[in-house]
Formats: sequence, C-alpha cells, structure tokens
Amino acid sequence: MTDSDLDALAMQFLDSAYADYNKYSEWPLDRRIEGFLLRRGLSVSPKTATHMA
Repeated sequence: MTDSDLDALAMQFLDSAYADYNKYSEWPLDRRIEGFLLRRGLSVSPKTATHMA
C-alpha cells in the first residue's frame, strides 16, 4: 500500500460513520478503525494493533 493509498483510506475513514463520535462514542478509536478496515475487507495485523494501543 502506498502513501497515497493510506491517505485516501484515512480520508474515507474521516468521512465514514466510524469517525462520528456521537454514533460510536462508546467505541475507543482503535476499535472504530478496526471496524472500518474490516468493513472494507482489510484487517489489522497483531503487530499493528499493538502500536495502536
């Protein structure tokens, strides 16, 4: 994945319901990001997940 791909993915996250703090206020940020990625068929590796915590 290129830097441009990551930038585009970040923008998609910011435009998604997962970035809406009112809708997902009970979810911590790492869980919202994981849900967003899983919804798109992507996953968070255990190594990446430890850096998010």
